[in-house]
Amino acid sequence: MKLKTLLTGRPGVGKTTVILNVVQTMRGEAKFGGFLTPEVREKGRRVGFRIVDVLTGESVWLAREGGNSVGRYSLFQDAGELGLFAVRRALREADVLVLDEVGPMELKVPKLREAIVEALSSTMPVIGAVHRNVQLDVKYERIVVTENNRASLTSLLVARLREALGSRS
Repeated sequence: MKLKTLLTGRPGVGKTTVILNVVQTMRGEAKFGGFLTPEVREKGRRVGFRIVDVLTGESVWLAREGGNSVGRYSLFQDAGELGLFAVRRALREADVLVLDEVGPMELKVPKLREAIVEALSSTMPVIGAVHRNVQLDVKYERIVVTENNRASLTSLLVARLREALGSRS
């Protein structure tokens, strides 16, 4: 079974929380790799985003205030190098790929875009988050996260991943 599921919904609805809950629930059952793009806050105010390799914990700036490449953030192209490395390493060493988040910023970094397409084109199960206005030219299931369904999504995704991983050859 080829599982490619990306969560979408309004900002702050809990997409990343669901993904992290799946990873935590399956700790010891499956090895997760890929990338996360957490926001960075200073004095309670968002100043940018980092990209973090799920397997190694290595991180670099993805975007930081101070420019206007994407809104008020300047993009850092070396984030693409880390993202591509994280995806390729996960394809070799992990059981499940995490892509959090696939959004306008991530897609403006060519190597990060390449990593996202590579991940979604692979045979490995993928869970992630996609910005609500982003459409990708690869096949995947899109689930809208709401306040009403987010509590049940962890168990749904864990069940689907267990089925997908159980059917690997």
